[in-house]
Amino acid sequence: MKKIIFLFLILLIVAGYLFLRFKLSSLLAMQLSKSLQRPVSIGSVDLSLPLSFSIKNLVIFDSLTEKKDTKFLSIDRIRFTPALIPFLRGKAVFYSLIIDQPHLKIVRIAGDKFNFSDILSTSEKKRETKVLPLLVLRLKINKGELNFIDKSLGEPPLSIVLRDINLSIKKLILPLTDVVTDYVLKAKLGEAGIEEEGEVNSSGWLNFTRKDMEAKFSLHNLDYLYLKPYLGKVISGKINQGIVNLYADIFSQNNDLNLKCKLELDKLIAEENSSQIFGVSLEKVIETFKDKDGKVIFDFEIKTKFDKPSIDYAKIGEQLWKQIADKLARKAPLFILEKVSETTKEGVEELITNPLKEIKKKLQEPLKE
Repeated sequence: MKKIIFLFLILLIVAGYLFLRFKLSSLLAMQLSKSLQRPVSIGSVDLSLPLSFSIKNLVIFDSLTEKKDTKFLSIDRIRFTPALIPFLRGKAVFYSLIIDQPHLKIVRIAGDKFNFSDILSTSEKKRETKVLPLLVLRLKINKGELNFIDKSLGEPPLSIVLRDINLSIKKLILPLTDVVTDYVLKAKLGEAGIEEEGEVNSSGWLNFTRKDMEAKFSLHNLDYLYLKPYLGKVISGKINQGIVNLYADIFSQNNDLNLKCKLELDKLIAEENSSQIFGVSLEKVIETFKDKDGKVIFDFEIKTKFDKPSIDYAKIGEQLWKQIADKLARKAPLFILEKVSETTKEGVEELITNPLKEIKKKLQEPLKE
């Protein structure tokens, strides 16, 4: 009798393994496809003892109407270790959730329309549906990649690649509750093998319920050409080379989010025969703003809300404008003073005041759009 029971258990385990290996993947893909309203494929679902699951080759395609080879998200492997007792009580608790080599493609089609807008609209319709509470004690993303394509700027579209994304999160709870969530983010910006490679680093903690936050952020060695399409009306056609560094101390309390930012512009080179300011070339004016290390540095502050973050670009423009005016007043070089001395009283208005007004206008106008 014991042998029969033992044999039955063995057969049950084998049957369960075969179900996980060959049938569960297709059922899971079918359910995800139904929820997301787009094709989903899964390579396999595996179980390791004592209790650890692995999903390999998960692919979410761009939409139901797109070709089969257009991928929205692909993940090499998802590994997770669940807790059984909380699951029996109606809660999904994971001791660890590890996502290896995810590749996400985001396309901005126009304005606020993206290639994931349909997923968001579907989620809105299902918001009232009861969701199983989720707790992830440790979430890790290893060697991820984000490819952002902006078609709203015309042809050719802007392409930004964020690669080697490594993200670590402790205590992620959904629906959001009163708990402190810690995170560490590291990534590289730009195609692999390019000469100038940007770096993104951020770390800190958040409390989504209390809307509190304290973190640091840095964007180092970003090629100016990435930003040129967005700043076209301000400096396009005038500066053709440069490196951008951005550092921010982020603090939020009771939903009041404050970012104290430092912007560094390095290795700026203006194209030949660029427009003149104060009667001199832009290249010489840039030299006026450089510090002893050859960098142009500006400080500005962003005040917004934690739950609805937004950027008032006009206010940033005003802050930059005040610093520009101050630097010109303190560091006006000899070649500008010489131009003034050679000019009549009426000519000073045309030489200095009018160009200053035009700079201020250009700093604000395109950023309001």
